[in-house]
This record gives sequence, C-alpha cells and structure tokens, in this order.
Amino acid sequence: MTVRTDGRPQLRVVQWASGNIGSRALRAVLEHPDLTPAGLCAHTPDKAGRDAGELCGLGPTGVIATHDIDEIVALGADCVLYMPRACDKDEVCGCWPRARTS
Repeated sequence: MTVRTDGRPQLRVVQWASGNIGSRALRAVLEHPDLTPAGLCAHTPDKAGRDAGELCGLGPTGVIATHDIDEIVALGADCVLYMPRACDKDEVCGCWPRARTS
C-alpha cells in the first residue's frame, strides 16, 4: 500500500475474473480514486491479452488481463477481489505459498 500526499491510502487491487459480477467490481475499482488496478486475472483464456477497461465497458486502461496465476501473484497487490463463477479453494489456497516466497 502506498500513501497519497493527502494521507489517504492508495491500494493496488487485482480483479480476479471479469464475468457478470467481476466486470462490475472491475469498473468500480477503475473509477475509485483510492484504488489502483494492479492486474486482472482472466478466468478464461480467451480474455487474456485484452485491456481491463475493454472487458468492463470503459476505455483502455493499460491493465492487460492474464490467465497466468504466477503473473498475478508476482504483482504483489494489496488486495485481490476473487469473483469467478465458482470458488476453487485449491486455486485460492495455492496462491498463498507462491505469494510468500516471492
């Protein structure tokens, strides 16, 4: 987390999945002044390589979706909004050991 000049925190956020609910959350992150989009984990490979703004109906953001979990973990974000259609506990728990060693 970084702190802005006015003392408010600036949180780096990863959006995990960009379907129906995830795209709404992604839009909220992109529009919130205290949040910085750090990355987007595309749950389906066909969304990888596309701009986050494009996937939620906004203009280009420069944040490019990836389907590579290691890339997401390497971002070192402050927060992950995990919103795929179904929760995969192995996927979620599998990220923690990688995050601790990076």
